[in-house]
Amino acid sequence: MIFDNAGNTLGSARRVNLTTTTQTFTDFIGSSDVNDFYSFSLNIRSSLNLTLSGLTTNADIQIIRDTNSNGIIDGTSEIIGSSNLLEIANDSIRTTLDTGNYFIRIFPGIGSTFNGTNYNLSLSINTAPNSLAFTIDNPTINNTGSLNISRGQVFDANGASDISVIDFQIFQNGLLVNSISNDVTRITTNANDNRWGSFTHNLSLVGLNLAGGNYTLRATALDTFRNSSQVVERIFTVQADWFSQNLKDQQMLTLVKNLAQDGNLSRNDMITIFRDTKDNSVVDVNELSDLRVIINNSPRFTIQDHVRILSNKVANSDMANINSGIGNLFAGSSADQLEKLLGKWFFGSDRPQLTSTQFTYREARGTLFQNGISYQDVDQGAIGNCYFLAGLANTALRTPNVIQSMFIDNGDNTFTVRFYNNKVADFVTVDKFLATLNNLNSNYVSGGNIPYAKIGGRHDNPNTELWVALAEKAYAQINESGWTRGPASGQRRNSYQAIVSGYAGRALTDITGSSTQYDNLDSLDMNAIVTAFNQGQMICFASRSSTQVATNVVSSHAYVLVGYSSFTQRFRLYNPWGVNGGYENGIFKDGFLDLSFNDLLRNFLGWDKTS
Repeated sequence: MIFDNAGNTLGSARRVNLTTTTQTFTDFIGSSDVNDFYSFSLNIRSSLNLTLSGLTTNADIQIIRDTNSNGIIDGTSEIIGSSNLLEIANDSIRTTLDTGNYFIRIFPGIGSTFNGTNYNLSLSINTAPNSLAFTIDNPTINNTGSLNISRGQVFDANGASDISVIDFQIFQNGLLVNSISNDVTRITTNANDNRWGSFTHNLSLVGLNLAGGNYTLRATALDTFRNSSQVVERIFTVQADWFSQNLKDQQMLTLVKNLAQDGNLSRNDMITIFRDTKDNSVVDVNELSDLRVIINNSPRFTIQDHVRILSNKVANSDMANINSGIGNLFAGSSADQLEKLLGKWFFGSDRPQLTSTQFTYREARGTLFQNGISYQDVDQGAIGNCYFLAGLANTALRTPNVIQSMFIDNGDNTFTVRFYNNKVADFVTVDKFLATLNNLNSNYVSGGNIPYAKIGGRHDNPNTELWVALAEKAYAQINESGWTRGPASGQRRNSYQAIVSGYAGRALTDITGSSTQYDNLDSLDMNAIVTAFNQGQMICFASRSSTQVATNVVSSHAYVLVGYSSFTQRFRLYNPWGVNGGYENGIFKDGFLDLSFNDLLRNFLGWDKTS
């Protein structure tokens, strides 16, 4: 006998009241009864467990929500679950549903026979977690940090102890990026209402390799029956960890990250980083690559210009590395080569070759400046580099602040000295060891005296002023890099001899970064010279050869214009030999010259001025 307890439409559906106890309903579906409908309501989010069994021919099942309450199934949008197994296999559905009204439809499936089939419909519900909330305290984070999840709350009518896990997943642009294994498994039940539970969590992003960008953290609460709460989403932003994305050597990565915590990499920091690459007595390919990446990203670490430039000379290249015989750093460089490069650029240990075997290096005890900066501090010594010293004197006269900023005291008895390569700052480091007379008999006063710039000062006198001597030494050292324009010899060696003879204007450019112009001196130049001097420009004069100059003028020599009297119309020139002058071929030459313009014309070939 065919029976029909279930209605054939949504409006006539058989009403059932679901509980956690399984209920089974028996009925028939076939050609004469093509639809059976059941209806039920949920007043709390729950998990529906449904099984269709006892079939003799194929039948299928659907869960329907009549969202517009018109009593009609309006397409697939209102079918929220289904099972369509073939033949007489049992169909089952397990799904979590929100509160509301629902329908179950049973109907003949594909290949069902004309005679139809009886069926058993088994139904039960389990209350699902009904509420989930939490906060991310640090929604902006790097990709090796941990999301701090706080104020977590979950509700389950069966009791918060029924919650087994808070499941997390990370999405970006709607696509699953990662299913987190580090989920919440510990829920603290509220003492006053055991349906509520709370949680906090640190969700580590280490190992997920998240690129920089915005992400969605999706969470659901699952109970012991795997019933789920609604999905809760929170947005967070990953600031990709620069270190792990850019540095290859793990030891260097850790070191640099720690040193950069204060927002910069100092000179000492960079030296520490360089020396860290000497592990295993060799600089490997990853360490070399990392060094160059760090230097190329100097703004990130606020590396000071001089530290960046010196580091670049060590890690990348400089002509001086080749000319010195040390060589540029490469993958496979020895620890010894790296230490020599550090010594050359950061500690000034690659000192210029001296011009006499009667000279030897000793550490000077003086200070950089004594009683301010003056052009009269310039006192040329035993090498013919008047052009360079004239440039220093001119700079001290007009812009002593340039001299002041030219030197960086590293606090370890070394000074980093600035010059300008094509108007771009370049640097070299010198130590406090200066050439001194050894104890052999010589034309100079005694052993221990300084024979080069600041001639006569003793290395062991704490009152000796060092800035001119150190600038001269630095110019000899950086000459090896191949770009200085002052020296005339073209020798690119780290030696005092290589900076003998040169061009005052070009040296001024190397010292100050200012452009200069050289003109042959003629009878039309007086007003131009006076105007340029009164405007504060730096001016040097080049004297004629020995047969063409007065007896008080040093021949083929650079002088500095330090004064002009409009009353007497005389020009005051300073001799880089110092205020006390000196001797040329047994004839005394004054430290100062006071000359008329005609005297200038008779004794000097040309003049340099800054633009």
